[in-house]
Amino acid sequence: MRCRFLPLLVVALVLGACAHAPEPVPESATEPPAAPIAPPMDAAVDMGALAREIRDLMMNQQAAWNAGDIPGFMAGYWESPDLVFTSGARVRRGFAETLAAYERSYRPGDMGQLYFHDLEIRPIGADGAWVLGRYRLVEREEDQVGLFTLIFRRFPEGWLIVHDHTSVAADR
Repeated sequence: MRCRFLPLLVVALVLGACAHAPEPVPESATEPPAAPIAPPMDAAVDMGALAREIRDLMMNQQAAWNAGDIPGFMAGYWESPDLVFTSGARVRRGFAETLAAYERSYRPGDMGQLYFHDLEIRPIGADGAWVLGRYRLVEREEDQVGLFTLIFRRFPEGWLIVHDHTSVAADR
């Protein structure tokens, strides 16, 4: 008598599992689902403190630049061969290469005045953030303006830029 009910029990379990399985996505569905504009807020992230710490670091960089202090400006970057700096269709890898490029292009006392503005700071979990912003570099001959996206990572010593993508505006 047990043997007659066992196959029925198996069939009932299989049918029950199929009834609750998710529907397959039709092959004709080619559009990806809409992605959120910004990462979801992590309840553990104190947005005020995060934004304040990153903004302070960037204002220190701005002050160092305006004082002609390239090493002081670079103090906001991760001193690692894994640092990435992208600008002008060129990718630089590493802190040393990025510092050397700045030192080749600018001389203390002739660097102009740098201003960051329109900063949008968003967390990426508890130990990461991205910043979208604009800059203006006021030089003797012609101002340079552009956009940047920075990726910050929190290290034991504080927030540091690990990836910088800066572009000069074509039309001013």
